[in-house]
Amino acid sequence: MKEVGTVIEACFSKMNHDAANTECVLRPEIAQKELLVRNWRPGDRFWPAHTKQAKKIKELLQDIHISGEEKRLWPVIAAGEEVVWVRGLGVRRDFQAKKGTGVLIHESPLRK
Repeated sequence: MKEVGTVIEACFSKMNHDAANTECVLRPEIAQKELLVRNWRPGDRFWPAHTKQAKKIKELLQDIHISGEEKRLWPVIAAGEEVVWVRGLGVRRDFQAKKGTGVLIHESPLRK
């Protein structure tokens, strides 16, 4: 995403059962849907792994003190109409891979 100066990639990755950080790994069946990197939209909801229920992305961004132009451009990954990943919040709780093969979401700076 040129607007936010970052590259967001998704690739299949094998995970061992000791993998501690699954926050950026989607269940492999989610990748069968078309994944789209886009900016969040008003009304989008997301269920972070550390919470008991979904919240509006607008509220989640306020909670982590993101505002203004940065908030407007904040990237998400959607599978169909469902937001499955939000920058800084990881993979949606019910879409996180447990073990085996998953889809790793990786973000890196855009090279000039």
